[in-house]
Amino acid sequence: MKLSGMFTTETVVSEPEPGQQPRERRRVVRAAAPEIVSRLTDPVWLARTLWARKGLIVLAAVVGAVLAAMASLMVPPRYVSTAQLFIDPRDLRVLQNEVSPNATGGDPTSITSYLESQARIIASDSIKTPVVQSLGLDKDPEFGGEAPRSGLSQLLWGWLPGSGAPSRDGLVYALAVLDKNVSVRRGERTFVIDIAVTAREADKAARIANALAETYLENQATVRADAAQRATNALTARLEELRNRLRRPARG
Repeated sequence: MKLSGMFTTETVVSEPEPGQQPRERRRVVRAAAPEIVSRLTDPVWLARTLWARKGLIVLAAVVGAVLAAMASLMVPPRYVSTAQLFIDPRDLRVLQNEVSPNATGGDPTSITSYLESQARIIASDSIKTPVVQSLGLDKDPEFGGEAPRSGLSQLLWGWLPGSGAPSRDGLVYALAVLDKNVSVRRGERTFVIDIAVTAREADKAARIANALAETYLENQATVRADAAQRATNALTARLEELRNRLRRPARG
């Protein structure tokens, strides 16, 4: 027999045991696949089905919106600030055995290596450490610093068994967080290095990015001053050597 034109039923009769009458064992319901596919592709049937369940659909949409709003409130925002440095490869000087230093050649490989080296210097701990110390990031909870305790939490902390342990090194934690939140890369086919810093506050991200750029510039100024001093000392020694050579024939 047929039910609603979509399903057919078949009665399965078990084999009678000796001395018993045949009985109905179970019914097998088989779906008429072609008719189901035809209904699923019928826009009118789909529209009626969705309209009949409009309440459930609206409820799911409202619940999803509420969950999204709660997630946005629980997850703190993140801001990215970028500082850009222009690196002039002509500033590189190599002090060789000659009296006068030679400028860097125009070899693209040498220039690229120099720019990549400067990017690595900016991302190194030698540049980040002064920034952490000057901005106090080692005491900032966002960068691994211990959150300040007050009231009941401070009282309970004093009674904890491990409260007398030495405090952790905030500088190490701050440097580890900066490694994750600072991205230094050179733009393709440019002499510009981008320093991108991510933080929970836009102003803090901008301060860190600018501090990294300023610390790098100060570091390079010190390096150039030391190189100039070494060049001056080498030039003075060479001039003294030449002066002594000129005096020897005159004495003879």
